[in-house]
Amino acid sequence: MAVTKKRKKKTPYRILAATFLATIFFGGALNLIVPDRTYSQEENRNLQKLPEFSMESFSSGRFSQEFESYVNDQFVGRDTWMSIKSRLDRICGKTLFSDVYLGDGALFEEIKTPNEKALSKTITSINDFCTEHADITFSMMLVPNAACIQSDRLPKNAPVRDQNEDIDYFYQEINNRIQKIDLRKTFTEHAEEELYYKTDHHWTSLGAYYAFLQAKDTLGIENAASEYDIYTVSTNFEGTLASRSGIHQFEDDIQIYLPKVETNDYVVEYVDTMTKEATLFQEEKLNQKDQYQVFLGGNHGQISITTTQTSSDVLMILKDSYANSFLPFLTPYYSEIVVVDPRYYTGDLDTLIESKGVDDILFLYNANTLFEDQSLAGVLDYAGTTEEMAKKQQQEAEAQNAADGESDTDAQAEEET
Repeated sequence: MAVTKKRKKKTPYRILAATFLATIFFGGALNLIVPDRTYSQEENRNLQKLPEFSMESFSSGRFSQEFESYVNDQFVGRDTWMSIKSRLDRICGKTLFSDVYLGDGALFEEIKTPNEKALSKTITSINDFCTEHADITFSMMLVPNAACIQSDRLPKNAPVRDQNEDIDYFYQEINNRIQKIDLRKTFTEHAEEELYYKTDHHWTSLGAYYAFLQAKDTLGIENAASEYDIYTVSTNFEGTLASRSGIHQFEDDIQIYLPKVETNDYVVEYVDTMTKEATLFQEEKLNQKDQYQVFLGGNHGQISITTTQTSSDVLMILKDSYANSFLPFLTPYYSEIVVVDPRYYTGDLDTLIESKGVDDILFLYNANTLFEDQSLAGVLDYAGTTEEMAKKQQQEAEAQNAADGESDTDAQAEEET
């Protein structure tokens, strides 16, 4: 009788253990059968591929790190498990999911701690580049993130870094020739409005509109449009923060602002795909997961926007994806806008500046991205190196011409003698 009771007590544990082992076994079997995915629409990012083994990668620990990421990324049903986990975490009172806070009516990306080495390099490269191009007017628009401007909507006592200190430091360190477009006062005054998406890390078109109103004088734009046609092109946008956190309780509207001016015709050339469009917007992207790609179809290394405006000014924008929804406000005021995303650009920036006859350069980044970015410095340094090489070649050519001239003079003197 006692033996029977013991067996009854052990039965639930055996069932649980068997279920656990079966889940691991069948999950592992499915992982071997189901093809690997290269991209996650849910998380809006590329997934880790199976890393190649080498003794170097193994000894450095890189292989084990990449393999762990591979297993996590390619696990069958990953999106479903993430959603279940986030729901359980919320029931337990958790407010931070990965790097995303569940705040009052919105999701907020955590304020990133700057990569000090990368940021120092970026500042040095910007300053050197500005010095090398004394004939160009420079402006910097560093956009504060939502957790900085709308901090009162974050969870109570959330340990969020003060981004204001980082922005102050950055503006203090960059070259005085660069005109600073500091949006914090303007955005704080409108903090109760939808300056940022509730489910995405980008600003909204409304946020970009307020930024333009402040930036137009700094950029030298006169007679700016005072009226806009506003179109709501989506009412069910769920962005990167919803994907990363697994929280899907909010949805966003996406709006497009078109300035009311007499003529605003332009052609958009996507240099990387060698295609041209007569619009800044790609409506088909609204049928995809990342609907923010309706602006320019996403990120590209280089885009050239040629307009029919009588202005002869050429603007270059060095940017991240925040600029994509800002560009529609600029098209009526430049003959050409050259858009360069250093994360994808592989060309020679100096050559591009010279060939396009660039008059003004605007750096437009959100603070979280710029403070961790390493690509901008690479593009600027490459341009600086190219310019230095060109100067050196010119100096060598001048020296050679001078030497040739002296030789000709000596030869002529000898002939006369």
